[in-house]
This record gives sequence, structure tokens and C-alpha cells, in this order.
Amino acid sequence: MKDNRGFTLAELLIVVAIVLVLVAIAIPVFTSQLEKSREATDEANIRSAYAELKADVLAMTYEQTIADDPDHYVVQLEQLEPGWQTTDQVDESDDPFANVAQIVNMPGERGTATLTYDAKDEKGLKITYDGASGENTDPTVSIDPMGVLFDAFLKNPLSVISCFDSTYPNANSIIDKMNKTLAADPNFSKDVKTWCIINPGQKGNFGTADNIKQNASQLYYMWTTVDITDKRGQNVPVVMSHKDANGNVTYTVGQVKVTKGDTDAYNVIERDANGTHPKSQAYNINTVIIDDGDKKEFTDYKQASAYLDKLVAKRK
Repeated sequence: MKDNRGFTLAELLIVVAIVLVLVAIAIPVFTSQLEKSREATDEANIRSAYAELKADVLAMTYEQTIADDPDHYVVQLEQLEPGWQTTDQVDESDDPFANVAQIVNMPGERGTATLTYDAKDEKGLKITYDGASGENTDPTVSIDPMGVLFDAFLKNPLSVISCFDSTYPNANSIIDKMNKTLAADPNFSKDVKTWCIINPGQKGNFGTADNIKQNASQLYYMWTTVDITDKRGQNVPVVMSHKDANGNVTYTVGQVKVTKGDTDAYNVIERDANGTHPKSQAYNINTVIIDDGDKKEFTDYKQASAYLDKLVAKRK
């Protein structure tokens, strides 16, 4: 006798679950490959414009071409993500054309690449990238947060400091005053969602602006473009910066776990593995967790911010 039984509900649900898992895996891969194909198109178009520009320079018709059509060597980009994903670009030195041209900025979403030639320049060719807005799309943060935080601290000194957390909830506290000072800087308040200043060794007097300047090398600064209000227990991308007594500045980009502050009323990003402030020695930078397993250090905040931007984008 012919068996006409169909699939059970449980079997159908298992098949649906498997399909959903495969789709969840396939979509990011497809999206990534689609973006790389757009970048391949952009790179080919730039190379084509570069070849034409070289030919015009050799034929001594470059100046006339620019005079007739100022946008002749402007390439409209198709890519939808900032930077070159194919080279995991952090700064201009990672650009695929860096060996033949001076690179200005990084590619932006639906932006442009403008090719120009200057015989006086060592490489001759210059490629200037602009985002769709016409602004520099390189840094996540348009100003150096360490400098802004330091200036705000100068206006709000405090004798004893182990750390300042921007998330500290008490009104009229030093943090409240710092946040009001920082709110006056539209670039800082727009880009930086969470910050802290750390004095890991708890050394130095910071009661006056002069004291702060004298003991500035004791301080570490950490900030993120992520609002950590509801991120307790999660890792968030951060930038940590420090300026030593000789004026050398280092920015380190990575991830740290969000933990509770001194009370359950707020979260912080600077506690160590035991949930306490590091006190006895300089802040252990190796506690920062890096996506690819390597510590990333920069001497330029724009590069650090651009890398932070990539880490934040991965979490969205």
C-alpha cells in the first residue's frame, strides 16, 4: 500500500531553522563580496583615469584638458563603505595607489576621487578622496578627544583623581561640570558618547590648572563612539591615549568590557579584569582586546579613529 504521509511539523521546523542559519551566514558574505566588487569597479575606473592623465601629461595637453573641463579627471565612486575594504585600510598609506600617488583622505560612501598632476611634487600624481558630503571622511572623531578632555580638565581641576567616568550620574559633581564644559564643543559631543580619564598610579596633585599641566603624563584617556548605557557585560570598541613626560603620544585601539561602576546606577569602560581600578602601576594596555588578536597602536588620532570606526561598524 502506498505511504502518503507527509513531513511532521517538527521536521518542517528543523528544515526552516537550517535554511535561516544558512541565510544568516550567506547574507554578510554576499554583502561583503558585493562591496568588494564595487571597489574593484572604482579601482579600475581610477586606473583608467590615471592612464588618461599620464597620456595627457606626456602629450602636454593636461593643462588644456583641465581648463576645458575641470572635472575631467574626477571619478565617481560606487562603494558604500568608507576606506578600501579589500586592503583593510586604516590610513592613506594602505591605499592601493599609495605607491604611485600622493593620497589625500580616504574614500567615502558614493564619494569621488579627483586626480591631479603637479610636476613639482615627488610623485607628480595626487588622488584626493571626498565623501558624498564633500567632507573628509577619514576620522571617526573630527577633533582630538584627548586634547579636548585635557582642556576641560584644566577648567575643572580636582586635587585627588583615580578616574573620571562620563557616565557618573550625580549632579553637581566634577563629572557633571566636565560634561557641561565638553557639551560646548559640538564636534566632541556629536562623536564621543562615553569617555573617562584615568590616573592608574593615583600619583600627582591635580588641584589647579598648573598642577594638571605638571602631572599630565600620569593621565590616560579613553573614549568610544558607543553609548554604553545598556552595554553592561559586552565588549565595546575604544581608543586609549597617553602622552608621556617627553611629549610622545600613543593611541591604542581595541575593545574593553563594560562593567558596573561603584554602584549599579551606571556603567564604566575602564575597570580591570577584577572590576577595580588599576592602581599600583601604569595602566596595563594589554588588557585591551583586539578583534584580530594583535595590539593596534597609532601615533595619529585620525588613524586611531578610522580604525575605531571599523570596529564600531562590525558591532552594528
